[in-house]
Amino acid sequence: MDFNQLLHHQRSAQLALMPPGASVFLSAGCSGRWYFDWIERHYGPVDSHIGVEFYSPEPDDLPPNVEWIANTVGDMHSVENHSVDLLFSGQNIEHLWLSDMVGFLSEAHRVLRPGGHLVMDSPNRVQTAALNWSHPEHTVELSVAEAITALELAGFEPTRTAGLWLVEDGGRSLSLDAADDSDVLVRSITSLDRPDESLVWWIEATPSGVPDLNALREFLRAVFVEHWPERMQRFIPHIATVLPGSGDLVNELEPSVVMFGPYAALPCGSYRVTMCITGIDNAVSSPGYVDVMVGEEVLGQTSIDPLVVDQTVKPALSFELTEPMSFGVQFRVFANGSARFRTMPKVQFEDLTEPDRGPTYDRRCI
Repeated sequence: MDFNQLLHHQRSAQLALMPPGASVFLSAGCSGRWYFDWIERHYGPVDSHIGVEFYSPEPDDLPPNVEWIANTVGDMHSVENHSVDLLFSGQNIEHLWLSDMVGFLSEAHRVLRPGGHLVMDSPNRVQTAALNWSHPEHTVELSVAEAITALELAGFEPTRTAGLWLVEDGGRSLSLDAADDSDVLVRSITSLDRPDESLVWWIEATPSGVPDLNALREFLRAVFVEHWPERMQRFIPHIATVLPGSGDLVNELEPSVVMFGPYAALPCGSYRVTMCITGIDNAVSSPGYVDVMVGEEVLGQTSIDPLVVDQTVKPALSFELTEPMSFGVQFRVFANGSARFRTMPKVQFEDLTEPDRGPTYDRRCI
């Protein structure tokens, strides 16, 4: 069974375990009618369900108890203070940039009634980084410890933590997909008490104090500063041999994609990416090219210079993103099959946007 299906089933089971009896339920992120049906099926009916969603359009066939708010979860001003019993942020916080992440946690504390509950689940960066796993809409994912610290600084007391889908055992990374039915059962059950070793963490919390928003912002800023560079280095080898030690990729003598990644989200701005390629064979003409792709659109392409054995070239591409947000940005290396070369599975990624518009992870383009 595909791990995405497994995660969906595990999340469905966790919905049924959330604090019961909510009258007013708020969803931070809700991508379609199916989402509200999913919540009702596994959590149960609620009197009022508020859905806050920025990117997906409002469905035409919403249930009568649903109020749809088209806005970022970092700004829920249309929701009254202390009016929500349960706020569910399902696979949402990892889509937020710094300001919206701070804003969301602040707003969650404001709208929840005393004794209410915030429930979040999100991919665990410790494991996604180890697995080199990317989602085209994710910014920087939080570790379990970082999520707990952020909640505490936002004025919450975590009350329950669980893991979903075990992907590390004894320091060894496990395949995302299950080996067999027994593997499904064992890894689903054992993950519950091992959130640090699981692909996804699940945390429930309740308001308990006054948020320290300055400390929260500085803490999350430090997380973004430290881990944004790693997010932009998640590259996948395709048709290539991985060299022991260096991890460099050697292409085959056939037309092929050597590597691609990081499959990330980027705000509007000016950027440059530089690859590092070293000759194994002499190539009197270009042995391939590199490009930048967003979705299905190629934004730019440049040839790899002719190569001499052990000579390194650094093809670079500058590109401009004009949309407020672009998802699934990829940098790719292609070989034409005329010569072998080594590709370093890391790139030099530069944000050339004017500094006064803010860093990549905190730029407002809307």
